[in-house]
Amino acid sequence: MRSLSAFLKQNALPAKNKFVVISERFIDEDGKPMQWELRPIPEKENAKLREDCMKRDYSKQARKNGTTIDFDTTLYTQKLLAASVVYPDLKDSQLQGNYGVVGEDTLLVELLFNDEYALLRDEVDNFNSYLSRNQEEDKAEVKNS
Repeated sequence: MRSLSAFLKQNALPAKNKFVVISERFIDEDGKPMQWELRPIPEKENAKLREDCMKRDYSKQARKNGTTIDFDTTLYTQKLLAASVVYPDLKDSQLQGNYGVVGEDTLLVELLFNDEYALLRDEVDNFNSYLSRNQEEDKAEVKNS
């Protein structure tokens, strides 16, 4: 008989964060590119992010067309990336203020150039394996609603 003790919460190994250079523009005192720290996103948190990005339209026209739920993939990507970044601390009010924005996902869009943002998206995608799989699932879920 096999034991399920390895699956008990207290016996699970902690998830490890990943360190990666996203941009050569941010350097430390020694002139070396700063590493960003990324964390894996638990599915429970990911589901909440997806739910937050679903917009319900209760208008007569939407009900007539059968499109009462719309999934904002851009917003989902922004929120997922922001939730994945541990360092730099995107919640830091001084950092947000320096860029003239409010909110982690808004700061991220302001902070990075297009190619850097794409690299971060790819790193988070590869690390979590969420974006490509779940966007397709979400599209199917919205279509079937």
